[in-house]
Amino acid sequence: GSGAAWVHVAGELDPASSPQLEEALAEAQLAARMVVLDLRELTSIDISGVHVILDAAGRARRRWGRLMLVRGPAEVDRELTLSGASEEMLIFELDSTEPARTLLDVD
Repeated sequence: GSGAAWVHVAGELDPASSPQLEEALAEAQLAARMVVLDLRELTSIDISGVHVILDAAGRARRRWGRLMLVRGPAEVDRELTLSGASEEMLIFELDSTEPARTLLDVD
């Protein structure tokens, strides 16, 4: 009912797991205009994962929604920066103990 959803990702995001994230993001975007993708527990990401995130960001823009990322570990952040994905969406830093839902108060 809040118009927002939180998708939490953990472990590796690679060709084997990217379809699961794609499905989760698509479902979240159908249910909410704003989706927070929490990458804090992601240990690695490859280009397939980057493409899933970029596709979700594009979907959000087309639907007048928003995809926001919670910054992940340095390795994940580096991949998003090198691919240019970090320039396509809002990325926030949260302490590891702070819940991502605190971002939902942002207008």
